Amino acid sequence: MISRRTTRALVAPSDCAASTKSRLATLSDLADRGYAAGEVDLTVYLSTRDRVLRTTAAALQAQRDAATIAAELEAAVGGSITEASR
Repeated sequence: MISRRTTRALVAPSDCAASTKSRLATLSDLADRGYAAGEVDLTVYLSTRDRVLRTTAAALQAQRDAATIAAELEAAVGGSITEASR
């Protein structure tokens, strides 16, 4: 049986996504400002941008996977898991 906690995690991954998005935006902004001010070397700047892009891609993949799992779970139980988590 799936616990309410697990169900909530599948239904609302947006909290984690919002936190990740905010942190990545901050990191990206710091890299941009540091490079523009001449405080960050081009290789460090490009490496940081690469990490941000890779992490963003991984986060999007995780969100897609969570949505797929939630849809498969709903199909398996024959109903909405959103209602079951209340």
